[in-house]
Amino acid sequence: MVQEYILTQMHIEAARNSTDDFNLFHDKNRWQRIKSNPFQGPIALGFQLACFIENQIRCSGKSYQYDELSIAQALPYSIYELTFAGVVKPGDTLSIAVRDCQRL
Repeated sequence: MVQEYILTQMHIEAARNSTDDFNLFHDKNRWQRIKSNPFQGPIALGFQLACFIENQIRCSGKSYQYDELSIAQALPYSIYELTFAGVVKPGDTLSIAVRDCQRL
């Protein structure tokens, strides 16, 4: 069963303020100052989504597969292949499907 989460502007603000990321694309009050902004509102930070995804992988019980692959290849980092369908805006529902990893 895939669990769904709703991203709020507060999530974006917490990520922005914790990293001093004041890019207008994430600012609820100033996003419209970007000429030809295709998003029509603030969007989530990329690292914020990556952290969400990594946490969901860890919670899925399948993270051991990725950890084993990293250890087997002597890599000091995790290996993930992420596919995004588009930007995430406040009010959007997030869900991920964690599949078994492919052996290299």
